[in-house]
Amino acid sequence: MLRDVTDRRAYEQRLQVANRVLRHNLRNDMNVVHGLAGRIAAGDADDPAAVAARIQSKVDGVVETSEKVREMTRMEPSSVDDAAPTELGTVAEEVATQFDGEGAATVECELSRAPAAVADESALATALSNLLENAVEHNECDEPWVRVDAERNGDRAWLRVVDDGPGLPEEEREVLRRETETPLKHSRGLGLWLASWSARAAGGELAVESSGPDGTTVRIEFPPADRG
Repeated sequence: MLRDVTDRRAYEQRLQVANRVLRHNLRNDMNVVHGLAGRIAAGDADDPAAVAARIQSKVDGVVETSEKVREMTRMEPSSVDDAAPTELGTVAEEVATQFDGEGAATVECELSRAPAAVADESALATALSNLLENAVEHNECDEPWVRVDAERNGDRAWLRVVDDGPGLPEEEREVLRRETETPLKHSRGLGLWLASWSARAAGGELAVESSGPDGTTVRIEFPPADRG
């Protein structure tokens, strides 16, 4: 019964965040698209091609956000009984390869052997992918840098994503700590939420180790594969 209540609360939380994104983020983006398209239609755009490119960028963002909302609302809870030995470094390397060089970003890997009990490898890949995406997209450096570590120490194994970006705003960290949003305190998007929920669906726990003007470190921690 406790498991059912916990799953229900998590599902309601996802719906709350999805509702906020659909009402606020997507509406704002589509208002921008509407305004830009109106400028082209009225002949007020000095450079119609540039305005059209902005429209395309906004539309791409809306499609990407909509896909994340769909993935988020369809996420299924996992059980520790589903956990299987998984080499964290292997998953990390596969995901990191997709980002290395994207947007002039440098993605490094320091992957020690770190077998862990993972309930859903696909969910783990989703969590890591969203963390890397956030690290690259919100880094305004000319050459964004991100490092992915896989380690094991004693009775825990973990992945770390370290970047040299501007750091997470305090409201973002508070939302993750409280695991809830309010009209005045909410995450800028879905990336961190999706990473946190996906990490949990994989059987792990996501935490922000540190964040400041020199960068952010986020950890996803798992029990070891041979915990007995």
